[in-house]
Amino acid sequence: MKALKFRKILIAACIISPLLLFGVVAVLADVWSGPANRTTAGTCDVYHYHQGSFVCRETCGQPEYHICDGACASAGGCDSSRTVNNPGSSLPDATVSGSTTCSSAGNNGWCKGIGSLHLSGDEPVSGYSITGFDSDLYGPLCSGSSCSWNFPQGVTTNLGYWANSSFGDQSNEAYVSMNVDSVAPALTLTIPSPNGSNGWNKSGPVTASASATDANSGVASLGINGSGASFTASTDGVYNLTASATDKAGNTATTGGTIRLDSTPPTLSVSPGAPDGATTGMSRRQF
Repeated sequence: MKALKFRKILIAACIISPLLLFGVVAVLADVWSGPANRTTAGTCDVYHYHQGSFVCRETCGQPEYHICDGACASAGGCDSSRTVNNPGSSLPDATVSGSTTCSSAGNNGWCKGIGSLHLSGDEPVSGYSITGFDSDLYGPLCSGSSCSWNFPQGVTTNLGYWANSSFGDQSNEAYVSMNVDSVAPALTLTIPSPNGSNGWNKSGPVTASASATDANSGVASLGINGSGASFTASTDGVYNLTASATDKAGNTATTGGTIRLDSTPPTLSVSPGAPDGATTGMSRRQF
């Protein structure tokens, strides 16, 4: 009998109840118990003879049933016997195999597309079959003798998986790792509200800033207009800003905004000879 292997129970039963009292959700991983004892039972038979001729056969250890008494009596008595032991045989275990694919390879060993585990199981004992696949981290993966399962977002390290057999046991356990991040960073571009009218700032400097978070691979770079994470407008003008953030997997997010700065008052001029109270040549900006 192969020893059963138990691994990766995330939260022991003895601490589940206290955690639930505080609203903590307890997650139990599936357990791999491995192949069963696949040794077939052996046989033992006793063969009875009369003067060298076979008369009757009975199972070892069953003389109380008197299975061969009648046959031996009819033959004139059994004068010899022979015991034959047929030991049991070991049947082969079920096996599992898996391969991974990524629909879009990212940076730094990350998959930024769909990361899949393609599973296949083999049950060599006639009359039995593979029914599905299980794992220690995520529980049941998929059903059938072959199927595919997609990794979740984030880091999956040493996922243990196995095949389930209708024999009533499991295959060997195999392991795989995959890092998936197909989600771009959450990016924010913050521009102060204009202190003038019509979307204009009437005084400066005006500083915009960018921030980003990424729950999976993490932020690798962040900038505004290809520079740092902040931008300051100190002189009058219209500044079109583009903020971008890229995570370690290579996913990029962008967003834009505009700063309008006019801190120069209008120029007012009066031409000689104009009627009293009249002005000419005036240019004015409204704030």
